[in-house]
Amino acid sequence: MATDRPVDEPVDELEQEAVEPKKFVDQPKRPEDLNSPYFTLREAAWLRRCSVKTVRRRIKDGTLPHSRRRNSEGKPTGRILVSREDLDHLYDADRVGAAPAPRRGRARSAPQRAA
Repeated sequence: MATDRPVDEPVDELEQEAVEPKKFVDQPKRPEDLNSPYFTLREAAWLRRCSVKTVRRRIKDGTLPHSRRRNSEGKPTGRILVSREDLDHLYDADRVGAAPAPRRGRARSAPQRAA
């Protein structure tokens, strides 16, 4: 956005709001209550230490069960909730056991010749 004002002149508040980037809504967010039985996608991503996109992918491929919050009329509000229990099960399923010890055998030798 080009303006005709000198560089040293302060920026108008409204103009500054337009220049500053908007808050990214798909960033993981720390839950207000860590002991809550249900979490939003952003809170679940914060707990899993992954992106919100990863949580959405897990829901889409069926590895993370979810529920949709409904309003008083029974219509979905668009808010997706994930239970703590399901997050714990996903964590247990994703855990990787200890890596096997590296092989320390002899290096392969060249084929032996017949004498």
